[in-house]
Amino acid sequence: MLGADAANATSNVYVIAMELQKKDMEKDMELQKKDMELQKKDMEKDMELQKKDMELQKKDMEQQQKDMKKDMEQQQKDMKKDMEHLVNFYKRQLSTLTQRYVLEALFRKVVQTVRYSKDGAIPSMLSKSDLNAMQNGKISMTDVNRLLTDNEHAEFRRKVWERIGLPQDLVIPTFDPKMMLYGQLSEMIHGSPGNYVFLLSNADELHIRFFSEVAKFFEKNIDYFDIVSANAGETLEADFFRKIKTNATGKPRP
Repeated sequence: MLGADAANATSNVYVIAMELQKKDMEKDMELQKKDMELQKKDMEKDMELQKKDMELQKKDMEQQQKDMKKDMEQQQKDMKKDMEHLVNFYKRQLSTLTQRYVLEALFRKVVQTVRYSKDGAIPSMLSKSDLNAMQNGKISMTDVNRLLTDNEHAEFRRKVWERIGLPQDLVIPTFDPKMMLYGQLSEMIHGSPGNYVFLLSNADELHIRFFSEVAKFFEKNIDYFDIVSANAGETLEADFFRKIKTNATGKPRP
């Protein structure tokens, strides 16, 4: 009896031990499962954060690209505007030269019309001194201008315009004598061989009509420049050459 009881007791202890071990294993597995779930959640959370970070980086890159594009567009606009300023500046620089060129060409045409007149009608309208000056090639720009502008020679001007092929009512504007009427009328024309005559954008109607007709007569075109833009272009060019001097010497020059 005692042996059987001992055997049963031992068996019960073993079963209990097994049950306890099973519960411990189940508990460990449950803890491992929870730990794995936590790890999974942490991984999902990290992945979500990485995804958001990547989206933020993508947005930042897109914004940088937009900013760069905007900066480039602005630079292009600035360059275009600077180029317009420089073009207006160079037109301003050439304006007097191109105007003087066609004016002198016109005055030479007038002198030739008088000198080579076959019927003598036009030469007879001039004084002997003016006619001799023309015939001898010694007349000045100022004197030709006088003959074409004063009221005393209004009929002379109309006849010359008619003979040349210009509108008879064409009026010559008032010119700066130092800029446009200096010197003796040359046998050879000095100045611009280009295709344009440049005028101020707000030039008066008298200047515009006169130079438009004369430019058309000599197969040239009229183009305009803005004085404010031209002044800005002058500043740009001065700054450009100042920078070149600074880079060459390492020292800014006045």
